[in-house]
Amino acid sequence: MNWKKNLKLQKRKKKFPKILVVVNFAGQPCDLDKIKSLSNKYKFKIIEDSSHALGAKFKNQILGNGKFSDITVFSFHPVKIITTLEGGMALTNNQTIAKKIDMLRSHGITRNKKSLINKTTNKWYYEQKILGFNYRMNDVEAALGISQLTKLNKFHKKRTLIKKFYDQELKNLPVVLPKIDKFKISSLHLYVILFKDGYSVNTRNNFIKFLKKNNIETNVHYIPIYLHPFYRNLGFKKKMFPNSENYFKRAVSLPIHPLLKIKDLKFIVKIVKKFFKNELK
Repeated sequence: MNWKKNLKLQKRKKKFPKILVVVNFAGQPCDLDKIKSLSNKYKFKIIEDSSHALGAKFKNQILGNGKFSDITVFSFHPVKIITTLEGGMALTNNQTIAKKIDMLRSHGITRNKKSLINKTTNKWYYEQKILGFNYRMNDVEAALGISQLTKLNKFHKKRTLIKKFYDQELKNLPVVLPKIDKFKISSLHLYVILFKDGYSVNTRNNFIKFLKKNNIETNVHYIPIYLHPFYRNLGFKKKMFPNSENYFKRAVSLPIHPLLKIKDLKFIVKIVKKFFKNELK
């Protein structure tokens, strides 16, 4: 079924979910107050994807405090700000949602006496209310996560220094550097540069290959989701979202992590400048 027809069908059935997922990409918060205002007006729920943004702030409000969203999720994947090897965290101030999440993470099971159908004094008794999952964190992962949290501020300071170094050294190159709004504090999970208009996607790809040849790993965050085979099979096609594709063709993420030393940064900048010097000949 064509995705547009499917969307219209869902609207007619009044089953279209009133949920908006906002993404704090690269660690920088969205304009959360404006989105919250729209939520109040149009009565939709907000899920805030802060996988990149642990420790970030919006107007002096720490992300995850529940002021601007119904649920905030963080990722603890090995490449994120802190890690528990895998997994993540969902935060909410809504007791109903919290109870549902608690059951979903453990096979849909509850031991809460107030929620039991069959009242009993047996402490071992439990009931499965819904079909859930096995998302329980083990003790080793939890211990690692607690240890990592104590280093969060240290990690952020190091990332901030790296960003300042890149900003200073790359400012005269034909790329757009990441800009952080003055009322936001980014976790700086990613440092994404954009090739300016006029450069082809082949130039961007040659840049990635050139850095790789010099043992510098880069990445592209991200391929627009609707260009993947699963969504193409649902009827999505190229050029449906031209702004997303324009960004995708120009974006490159440079290395930014706490283990980078000043000599590493100088080498990265040297190679980046060498590429553009050769490109502009």
